[in-house]
Amino acid sequence: MTDLDENLLTLAKVGEVARGDLDGAVLEHAGLVEDQDLSSLSFVENALRDDGRTFGKTSLGSEVLTTFETAAAQEAVRSGDASLASSIVGITEQDLQANEFSYTLELIERVRNNDAPLFLVGFGLPNTGKTGHVLHDWHRAWQAQYPDGISISNAEVRTFDHTITSLEELVQFCLDNPDVQKFVFIDEGSTHFDARTNSHEIASQFSPFSKRFAKLSVDFATIGHTIKDIHPELKRQATTFFHKPEKTQVQFFEDYQDDDLVDPVFPDPVDGLEKPPASLYDPDDWSSLQWDLDRSLLNPP
Repeated sequence: MTDLDENLLTLAKVGEVARGDLDGAVLEHAGLVEDQDLSSLSFVENALRDDGRTFGKTSLGSEVLTTFETAAAQEAVRSGDASLASSIVGITEQDLQANEFSYTLELIERVRNNDAPLFLVGFGLPNTGKTGHVLHDWHRAWQAQYPDGISISNAEVRTFDHTITSLEELVQFCLDNPDVQKFVFIDEGSTHFDARTNSHEIASQFSPFSKRFAKLSVDFATIGHTIKDIHPELKRQATTFFHKPEKTQVQFFEDYQDDDLVDPVFPDPVDGLEKPPASLYDPDDWSSLQWDLDRSLLNPP
């Protein structure tokens, strides 16, 4: 799954949920084409209309409009333009169940994060679908925003580019490719970022790395079982939190306070999440991480 429309809960998918298909949902070319093309298409449309036909009903017109619709839909996804998106698919947010439309745009907006790094921290008991949620929803939204980006994890993930289980190797890769946008997912965060066992390593190795995420073009995600599991340093840097009460539900939060997530993004958990493919990752993978960083790598020359 490397194409844009296969790596996101796309607008086409949203349209299918609401209507079953996208046919007939879009006006001929209004709002879809650039200004320099508008007058030419309008001339053709008016000429055909005199004969009782429309451009979109011709073979050429059908192909042209499909191309414009696809390009406009992809731009709406990239820009998070809700009004353009709803016009393209012919629906509004109120037409959908499970907040799928607003949920999709929220994912995209948080991935964009005003051009600052995404720092995602998620929680949930075992077998609530935390890893699948990051890989299937967040990663696909990220790929839509950065189709040429590189995806890295300490877990074996079918849709990722690299599996790296050494922090030094990870940092070196980021230093060697500072201008390439990267999605770094560290699975088993309850183990690797446990304040009780790895406090020194987090402070001396991970924190110097994470403070350079913007310069190194890194977006980051990790997951734990409870909010107590994850070191406070990671929670302080988080831009979005999520909680998975069960496999088909998720709730996003803006912040945390003591041992609780606070300021929910949606009034209720989003329900009806799509199930990730079983082959996406191995749930029995140990997802190890070696704390072996030579801090001199991050010191300026």
